[in-house]
Order: sequence, then structure tokens, then C-alpha cells
Amino acid sequence: MNNSVDVKRIQRRILVTGSTLFAIPVIILFYFTQSNTVTAIAVCLWFLGGLALYFYAGRELKVLASNLEKEKEDYRHEVEEKSAISESIMHGCIRLIPVLNEQLKEVVEYTEQAALDISARFQDIATKAHEQTNTALNTIKAKDGKDGLSIENILNLTGNSLEDMAEEVVNASKSLLKAVEEMDDLAANVHKISRIMEDIEFIADQTNLLALNAAIEAARAGEAGRGFSVVADEIRKLSSRSSSASTMIKDVIKTIHERIEEASQSIKEMAARDIEEAEKTKTKITQLLRDIRSTHGELEKSVDMLIDGSRVIANDISSIVTSLQFQDITRQRIEHVITPLNDIKNEMEMFLNADEEGFKEIDSIEKRLENLAKHYTMEKERATLKIFTDGKQEELPQTKVATQDDKLGDNVVLF
Repeated sequence: MNNSVDVKRIQRRILVTGSTLFAIPVIILFYFTQSNTVTAIAVCLWFLGGLALYFYAGRELKVLASNLEKEKEDYRHEVEEKSAISESIMHGCIRLIPVLNEQLKEVVEYTEQAALDISARFQDIATKAHEQTNTALNTIKAKDGKDGLSIENILNLTGNSLEDMAEEVVNASKSLLKAVEEMDDLAANVHKISRIMEDIEFIADQTNLLALNAAIEAARAGEAGRGFSVVADEIRKLSSRSSSASTMIKDVIKTIHERIEEASQSIKEMAARDIEEAEKTKTKITQLLRDIRSTHGELEKSVDMLIDGSRVIANDISSIVTSLQFQDITRQRIEHVITPLNDIKNEMEMFLNADEEGFKEIDSIEKRLENLAKHYTMEKERATLKIFTDGKQEELPQTKVATQDDKLGDNVVLF
């Protein structure tokens, strides 16, 4: 209805304007010609032109009004759709915010539990490092009292024992050489016995020759020399037995002499080898003990460095344990997020359920930010809020790991 009235009003204005525009040339023409016929023609033209303009403008205005009505209807539908979408989003946010709050609470609990567990583990590592340091210190350093010896003393005793053992081996080798000399003397005496046995063999041969000659002479004597022949025969038998015994003794002595020579040579070689090996072993043992003492000294230095390093690690772990109290800051900052989320949820519910009077009770953004600033207890929270509320997000400082000094600057209770 309002659109129809507006169209007619616009049509009348167009008609008046068009008539005026057509009247001006008619008046000018009448003024200059002073002719009734021309005037009548001009009036007819003026009337027809105004009428045509009236109908043309009316048709165009109806089309324009129809388009405007359609656009208005489309705009109304669009507003209703956006309003429905906004209402749906708000309902979704109202349902989502408790979920986010619960998730944040679980993050707080999980972070706090993990931090406490890590802290306990680091404390255990520090205790074990301290125990290992004491163990290494007690192992390397000298022990007092009668129950224990230091490694240095053990090395000295071992070195002395090994040196005494090497000395005993050298002395045993020298004793073997002395035995070899005595065996050489024995071999010389055996050789002398061999020469004596040669003399005995010579005597046996001469006795055998003498018995043979006696037998020949007894045969020449005939019956008178028969007794002497028997004696000569017995002498020849004794000579033969003496020669056989001498040969056997000579063979035995030769065997003994050969065995003595072989044993003497073996003992000489063994003694020489033992002496050489004993000297080499003694040199190696001396060098080994020297290296062990040097290594022991380096080991003591390394253990001292290990002890110092363990103490540094223990101190670092203590600092880490203190730094692990970040969960207190994290918990409080997340709680400072949960509370505003609950406030936003409550305001959304109030907005959806409120009438015109209820809208006045909803806090403005300025008041909400003011309450948020009062709710924040940490300087960094307030600084971040100020940066964003001032519209200077590009000045937001980069996030960094807070140190112990940074923590002490905030109003947060560390446990």
C-alpha cells in the first residue's frame, strides 16, 4: 500500500515537471508568433507530451516499485536466514563452550600430573647421580682403616710381587746354568771312565794273547804242560769275559755321555731362553705397571671431573625441577580462559532468551574487557589484553620459555 502511494506521488511530480518543460517552449513560441493556430497546436502537443510522459513514467515506476519490493523481500529473507544461522551458531557455542572448558580442565590436570611426574623422575635421577658420585669417589680414593687398601697400594704390592717373581725366574735360570756346568763336569768324568775302560780292554786283549801263548807252550810241553793248558784256557775265558764286560760298560758310558750332552744342551737352551724371556717379562711388567699407574692417575682425574660434572648435573636438575613448576602458571592462565568462556556462554543464553528490556542487562564489550582485566592477575596477561584491545596486534611479543626470574615477576603461587 505504501509503495502504491509513493508511486502515484512520484507520477504527479513527473507530470508537473514534464508539463512545465513542455509549457516553456509553447510560451516562447506564442510570444514570438502571436498566432492562435500555432498556439492551439502547441497546446495539443503540450497535452499529448505530458500525457505520454505520465503513462511512461507510471509504467517505469511500477517496474521499479516491483523490483524494490522483490529486493526488500530478498533482504528480509536474507536477514532471517542470517539471524537463524547466528542463533544456530550461538546455540552451538553454548553447547561447545562447556566441552572446551572440560577439555581445558583435563589439559590442566594432565599437564600438572605430567609435570609432577617429570619432577619426581628428575629428583630420582639427581639422587642416583649423587649416589654414583659417592660410589666412584669411594672406589677411586684411598680407604682409611684396616679393612681396605687403595688402588695405589694394590698396584705397588702387585708390582713388587711381579718383580720378585721375575727375579726368581732369573735366579732359577741361573741355577739351571750352574747345573749345566756340573753336568759338563760329570760328562768329562764319564769321558775319563771311557778312557779307563779302553785301558781295561787293552789289558783284556793282552791277557787273551798271553793265554793263547800259554796254551801254545802247554801244547808243546805235552803231558807235562796239560795242567798249565787248563790254567791258560781259564785265563783266556776270563780275558774274554773282561773284554765283553768292558765293551758293555763302554756302551753304557757312551749312552750316558750322549744323554748328558743332550740334557746339558737342552738345559742350556732352556736356561738361556728363560733368562731372555724373564728379562723381557720383567721389562714388560715394569712398563705395564708404569702404564697402569699412569692410567690410574688419569682415571682419578676423570673421576674427579665426573664428580664435578655430576654435581653440576645435580644442580641443573634441581633448577629444572624448579622450572617444572610452570604447570602452576599454565593452570592459572587456562583457568583465566575458562572463566571468561563461561561468562560468554551465560551472556549468549541471556541474549537468546532476553526481551528488549533484557538486552539492556547484557554487559557492553568495554565493561566485559574491564572485568577481564580485573580477573587477570599476571602482568603478561594484562599486557596481552592491552595490546589486542588497543588494536596493535603487530606489537605482540614473541612467546618464549619463562625463566625463574620471569615467574617471580607474576602474581602466581608456585608449589
